[in-house]
Amino acid sequence: MDSSSRAGLLSLPTELLLIILSHFDYSSKLALQWTCKSLNSVMKDHRFSRAYTMTDLLEIERWPCFSMGQQGEGTKQPIGGLDYFACHICFKIRSAEYFSNAMMKGHRGKLSPTLSPERAHRFCIPCGVRFYRYHPGVRLQYGGATGGDGVVCYKCHRFKKVVGLVGFKERTCGACLRSQSLSFNGDEEGTPYC
Repeated sequence: MDSSSRAGLLSLPTELLLIILSHFDYSSKLALQWTCKSLNSVMKDHRFSRAYTMTDLLEIERWPCFSMGQQGEGTKQPIGGLDYFACHICFKIRSAEYFSNAMMKGHRGKLSPTLSPERAHRFCIPCGVRFYRYHPGVRLQYGGATGGDGVVCYKCHRFKKVVGLVGFKERTCGACLRSQSLSFNGDEEGTPYC
């Protein structure tokens, strides 16, 4: 059989190709689009009605390109910028820098030996703050091996990295601590005291 008589996937009529593609899950369609320029154009011309789900994102986050930091021997903690996780609130795959360490390990971790339903309820820090899953004053370790410690500030209600014990003790961010220390001493001039 010569190469001209071989039939390939792209030689199929578009209608048959679309029927075949309708049986693929989201991550398989995405991988196929990234692999073949011709299939990408066919798939873009015919939008598929099914949007991606959290299950699709959980499958995609396990792809090697989203788990670069955990491929090393003996690596236990994810590395920000190399490991990515899915958030069930914003439906984004985000860097480990955006997740608390508790959200990336155990049953919620993507390398868990069991596919726990808890993974489907993982959320990133910005969504946790925005939707009050993380309340003001809560302390978090975040970002895996390259992350740090942070707090949801009592005053500005934003998550900020905390350096030193003062921020943890007061449970406020550095900017709010500085503005607090520059508070006015009561005179009409409004001069700050030190």
